[in-house]
Amino acid sequence: MKLEMTTGRLELYKYEESYVNEPHRHPDWFQMTIPVRGACEFTQSGMTYRLAEGEALIQRPEEEHHFRTGPGESVLIVKLHGSLLPVPENRGNRFDVNPAEAAEKFGVWTSEVINSRNDESLRAAESRVVHEVSRMLEAGMPPAPGHAADTYLIRTIADPHLRDAWDYIRAHYKSAIPVETLSAIALQSRYHFIRSFKAATGLTPHQTILKLRMQEARRLLIRTSETVTAISAGLGFSSASQFYRSFLKDEGKTPEQYRRDNRI
Repeated sequence: MKLEMTTGRLELYKYEESYVNEPHRHPDWFQMTIPVRGACEFTQSGMTYRLAEGEALIQRPEEEHHFRTGPGESVLIVKLHGSLLPVPENRGNRFDVNPAEAAEKFGVWTSEVINSRNDESLRAAESRVVHEVSRMLEAGMPPAPGHAADTYLIRTIADPHLRDAWDYIRAHYKSAIPVETLSAIALQSRYHFIRSFKAATGLTPHQTILKLRMQEARRLLIRTSETVTAISAGLGFSSASQFYRSFLKDEGKTPEQYRRDNRI
């Protein structure tokens, strides 16, 4: 099943069950793809991703892409013309969202577009989508390559063993990860691994883990009602005070201040 809604500057799509499209590009359009039930096989700029439920992927103007969904799977696509939302710069391509909340917001967006009775109400509906998409991007997108580890950067690393080490960090960053474990995955000595990893990503393994934890902390503070203590423990910090110090240093605000200022 395919749901399609367009305004000329905004396009909303929902694909359910089995669907395949052909490789294509969108000049002057920014696209966000979000699997909200099951997974999605997505190919972009020659790279194939297996997007899990809630794992969003960004398509920038002129990036060739195509995807497929299978039985029981559902994918949301939001396209915004450059006149509505400038293309996010200095950011990676992948980030996490709450799939249930994304599906709920998508339902609100489509309802408001359908019920628009004039240009004013239609522009208001578009503005709501732009505002909420911007907040989703701000909360979830990793910082620029060279300033934090992200999959957009690590996929360009020539050494496949370094990529394996990154994948391990991405999967286990909420737990303590000994450098020796990572260096063994990368088939390098501890000393050489730290140097080569930093040369490839701009960060040490420890800094990478901390950045990923901060990224997830920001998302949880905005999108859930979990306590700061629970978030701290869930992200692998040894204590709430350690989390407070790290968050304040990284964000310039306490977790409570960040939640208050950014809650949608």
